[in-house]
Order: sequence, then structure tokens, then C-alpha cells
Amino acid sequence: PSDDLRPYLRRAYDTAFERELSRLLQAEEAAGSRPDWVLVDYASYWAPAAAARHGVPCAFLSLFGAAALSFFGSPEALLGLGRHAKTEPAHLTVVPEYVPFPTTVAYRGYEARELFEPGMVPDDSGVSGGYRFAKTIEGCQLVGIRSSSEFEPEWLQLLGELYQKPVIPVGLFPPAPQHDVPATRRRCGGWTDRRRAPSCTRPSAAR
Repeated sequence: PSDDLRPYLRRAYDTAFERELSRLLQAEEAAGSRPDWVLVDYASYWAPAAAARHGVPCAFLSLFGAAALSFFGSPEALLGLGRHAKTEPAHLTVVPEYVPFPTTVAYRGYEARELFEPGMVPDDSGVSGGYRFAKTIEGCQLVGIRSSSEFEPEWLQLLGELYQKPVIPVGLFPPAPQHDVPATRRRCGGWTDRRRAPSCTRPSAAR
């Protein structure tokens, strides 16, 4: 959505789904079928508290990678507090000093200026994007990351240190195979899929 509409969509989302989540958990509890976990894949900062009221643990499933989340820092920093808080766009253009390994992960000046206000400044929904992520992460017992230990091991370790809770890579969520894949390619892929690992290596090339 456009920046103009986003605060109102967030407000509508908060109003509707906070109430609905509480109603659903209450109904499940009354029926004796309390869920094992509540999984949150958006910064629904009210969800962990709603789950806790019904004795259900909550996990944040992030669609962002570990490098992206680590760049913005701990929940304290996301709230605009502490020495690593990003309180102006320029703070987004440099590698954070708490990153202990070489990296070029940072925003360009124009990207930082565009991102800062919708991300770090409270909007008409009442809170900032940073607040939403901070409270969601604070209230969850663990964080699942769209990543893998082979892809960004250093960032995953750093993120666990920043959040002070388990950070679990859950894979890269590759897209499902397209329906228009040629029959020959489907047969080849099916053959290799049926082999027992590591009995087969599938080479690939891209143009």
C-alpha cells in the first residue's frame, strides 16, 4: 500500500485481528484444544500478550533474513532507546558498530531517507514500524528466520545475541514449481527427487 494508506490499514488490522485472535484462543481453550503455539509472521505486536493470556507460547516467523533484522538491532534499539538506536536517517547509512565481521550491509542515503519515517516514526496507527517489531520480538519465546545456517551463519549468531532468545533458521521458502514447466523437465526433476541423498547431484545453470 501507499504510505498514505498504510497507517489506516495497520489500524484496521490491529482492531480486527487482535479481537479475533483473543476470541479464537478463548474458544479453543473452552473446548479443551488449546493450540501448542501461536505463529506470527507479521509485526502483530499485540499477539504475544493475547497468546500469553491463554497460556499459549508465541513464535515470530520472520520473512526477513537475519542480516536485515540484525542491521536494525535489538528490540531496545527498535524502540529508539539505547546507544544503538537509529534516531535519524544517517544512522541507516553505516554498518552498525556491534557487527563484529566485515560487511557492506547498509542503506544508501536516498533509501535511508525514504525508509526512516515509515519505519521509525509513529504514524496514524499510533505506533511506529520499529515499535511493532520490537514488541513482537520481546513477547515471543523464539524467532524463526527465513534463512539457513549455510547462507548467513554469522548473521544468525549475531541476531541470537541481539535478541537474547533462540533464533532458528527455517529455510529459504523457495517458490513452488510452476505449472508450465515442460514435461521433460518435470520427469527429470521427479527422478532426482526420488533418489536417496546423497546418491545424486543435480547440476543447474541459469542464463
